[in-house]
Formats: sequence, structure tokens, C-alpha cells
Amino acid sequence: SASRFRRATPRSRRSRSSWPTSGAAWRRGPSRSRRRRPRRRALRAGWLLNDSRSYGYSISRQDGWTATVGTELTREALGSDADGEAATVDVRGFVPVWPRHAVLAARAAGAAAWGDWRVRRLFSASGNGPRPLAFDFGSDAVGLLRGLGADEIAGTRAAVVNLDYRFPLSRVDRGLGTLPGFARVVHGAVFVDAGHAWVEVDWRGGDAPAQLRARGRIEDVAGELPGLGIRVSNGN
Repeated sequence: SASRFRRATPRSRRSRSSWPTSGAAWRRGPSRSRRRRPRRRALRAGWLLNDSRSYGYSISRQDGWTATVGTELTREALGSDADGEAATVDVRGFVPVWPRHAVLAARAAGAAAWGDWRVRRLFSASGNGPRPLAFDFGSDAVGLLRGLGADEIAGTRAAVVNLDYRFPLSRVDRGLGTLPGFARVVHGAVFVDAGHAWVEVDWRGGDAPAQLRARGRIEDVAGELPGLGIRVSNGN
């Protein structure tokens, strides 16, 4: 079930009993008696390109694309407990469609970690977001399967694809008396999320969950207020 935390025993020359097989066990290491927070000292590098644009009446970025690539190099020589590496990639595109100011937004993101398990990062494919355009090596760096908790689908590898159709419903542009609030626009979205996480080469593509959902929002000048939505989901 997609609602369960998925793990597979990494394939390695180490004895199987030394590897954690569940989410909680992975975080704490092979045994409680040896548990302690791993010491990680790393060098990080990243590249970000933002060629997207939004306009006065836009409900989100309306055209263009963005790309983010990040790498992390963890080394004992820097004071870490062990050697490890991690990398993340996030590419997004925006296309204006009908009606005016509606947007078709697509995103593909992936993350991978390798090296000694003591410093190897764990990435989630699930979570409700939003995912900001920024460098991130946390467990939720790429995860976006709306409707699932951030720790429900995770592994040392994660891949996610999102497709959103965002459309304006009503332009309000007014407040209520002298109250410090101003409703700008009511807009909705229909989106499809698909993603999977696994450990090293243990990939089972048939387990990748996919979801179809719809949502509505009322937006004010200070940000966005989550509204009510409907959800239709299909996942293993």
C-alpha cells in the first residue's frame, strides 16, 4: 500500500542483519545500542537557472522554465563519520493555456544518495509541498505526492513527476470594510502526481503511486489560503 513506509534491504557485501529494513530503523542505524546522530561534514555545490515569468494578473508563474541541480560530497577528511555523496535535480516548465492566465505546469525531480549508510541521505517521494525553488538536501528535497505524508514513501533514490492545470475562477480584488485583508483572486487546479522511492537497485516500477486531485484556493495579497478540494487517487 502507498500508505505504508516502503523499504528494501540494500544489496551489499555487508551482512543483512547490519542493514536497517524500516524507516525508523534506517534513521537510528543497525541497533539502538549503537544509535547516535551521525556527524556529517560536507562540501555542497549547486546551479540554479530561473527563466520563468509572472505578470500582474498571474495566478502562478505563467511561462518559461527553471532548473536546479545540487550535489553534496561528504568526507571523513572533513570530519564526517564516513564518506557519502548525494545529488538532486529539479526541472519545471510553465505554458500559458486557455482561459487567460491559466497555466499548464510540469515538474520532474529526482534525488539519489550513495556511500556509507551512516551518512547516506534518505529522500522522500511523497508530501504535500509546496516545493520552493531552492537548493535542498533534506529528506523532503524533491517529494511531492499530495495527499500522502512526507515520510510514507522514501528511500536512497526518489523520483517524482507532477502535472498541474491551474486556472482562475473569479477575480475579486476587494476587501471587507477596513479589515487588514484583501482577496485578489479565486483560482483552482487539477493535478496529477506520480512518484516512487527505492533503495539502490531495488526498483519496482509497478509500486509507483499516482494520484489525480482537484483543489481550489482563495488568494490574498499576503499569500494563499488553502481551500477545500476533492481527491480521486489510485496507488498501490
